[in-house]
Amino acid sequence: MITRLDLKILIQSHVRKLRLANSYDFDAFYLMYLLNLDIVQRQIKAKTFVQATISTIGNRLDEIKLPVHASKSQIENISKEVQAIITEKANLRERAMKLYKN
Repeated sequence: MITRLDLKILIQSHVRKLRLANSYDFDAFYLMYLLNLDIVQRQIKAKTFVQATISTIGNRLDEIKLPVHASKSQIENISKEVQAIITEKANLRERAMKLYKN
């Protein structure tokens, strides 16, 4: 997930950039949670093929089934927790960068 510390990045063709359409009932943090579930990771690995040293999933990403919770409050709680983790990770990274500059 891209944070405030990742403003100058280059995305190569074998890296997929994902964005949520407004029609979904969850945000990017919940999507991050879903994509890291074991059942989703197994689907991704099953649909990924390797060319030389680069793994790619291509358009097969559309075939992945995401197990979205039925409870809106559960989705919101998980999303807030993932957001807190990502924010904390960025804060720790920023602290480390300041330490290295001294």
